[in-house]
Amino acid sequence: MFAYKFEDYEVLISALPKLEAKLCPLASPEPRFFIDFSSGHYRIANRQNFLSLLRSFSQPGGRVQRLIASTQSYLKSHPTIETHATSIRLGRDVSKGIRLFYPNVTLKVRQKSNSDGENPQKPWFILEQEGRDSLRRKLGDSTQIRVPQVFAAGEYGEVSYLLEERLDLRMLGPRNAEDRRLLIDLFLPNLLTWYDSPEWRPFSSLFGETIGDLLEETLRSSVMAQLDPAQSQRFYKLVDTLPELDMAVPFAEGLGDMSLTNACVSSNGELVLIDWEACHTRPVALEFDRLIRPFGIGSEVHQVIRDAYSQQFQMSPELFDRQLYLFCLIESSRQFLSGSSRPDPKKRQGYIQRGAIFLDAADKFAQTAQHCSRRVPSDVGVVAPVSSRL
Repeated sequence: MFAYKFEDYEVLISALPKLEAKLCPLASPEPRFFIDFSSGHYRIANRQNFLSLLRSFSQPGGRVQRLIASTQSYLKSHPTIETHATSIRLGRDVSKGIRLFYPNVTLKVRQKSNSDGENPQKPWFILEQEGRDSLRRKLGDSTQIRVPQVFAAGEYGEVSYLLEERLDLRMLGPRNAEDRRLLIDLFLPNLLTWYDSPEWRPFSSLFGETIGDLLEETLRSSVMAQLDPAQSQRFYKLVDTLPELDMAVPFAEGLGDMSLTNACVSSNGELVLIDWEACHTRPVALEFDRLIRPFGIGSEVHQVIRDAYSQQFQMSPELFDRQLYLFCLIESSRQFLSGSSRPDPKKRQGYIQRGAIFLDAADKFAQTAQHCSRRVPSDVGVVAPVSSRL
């Protein structure tokens, strides 16, 4: 459970009445009382669910006393919000904003970011629109992949917003045989069509820092002593056998967060991609990292994706897995370094745990890359590994 504080979201919450009136010409919004339901998801406390919600947060003691204590606690700590939304979800932190859910639309709201500076970035709501438009242009109106329609987006006062179509969705299920076939037979071919005009760049151009220095810093950091011996040995081994970073690979515009939480199926069987705010140009192979892992590294889904990628871009299957191995190892290193700089033991442990997940994935991708190299014909270009540790 995240440590949500409503006051952190005060700017966003105070902007909701006017923003809602601007985007949704409804009747004057009624003040509604929201209660934290779970994981930052706020539900309306109305006559039907108010008592049941309070009971779920009750303290030990008599029933009346528990309800009174809960009511006083939540009335004090949670403000009344004027909105027609049926529920509200707070982001992981205030930078991720809030989402308001209505019967047919979803409203995303964030604090307006400062886009000035030496390297200004496009606002998130522009990326949301551009990514969807890119997929539609490439695949056409008859695409097998649907994206929610954007009805409005922009900036208003101190906030930025995006109002989009709300769809009835479920995530693809790794254990669902029908979903695996959807991913393999429909999702994958359409995605590869979207990526079919790539730029070829060195893989190392993806990273803003010198990778050798990053890995060396991690190896010298205090966090290495906090890993169990098997994890630290695995990290050393992966760095020792690190492939070259300058192999040329296909880069293309992609979703940037191709996970099973964003690759969904609608109630009528349509494949739907959501959450386009991370859309950017990146190595095509990395679009599949978070899709593969829930199904299992080395699984049928992994093999089909790797083979289809290799065939389309005329690359060794080994090079597909090597990119994912490198990416996961570097992400693991970043998480470990972030953990080593955190004085709070709980936060430090959280980073270490996330780093360990990436480390495990890097190890498995390294193994599948090695397995692929055994069946690569001699005339296929394979990048030789670096024999010494950086």
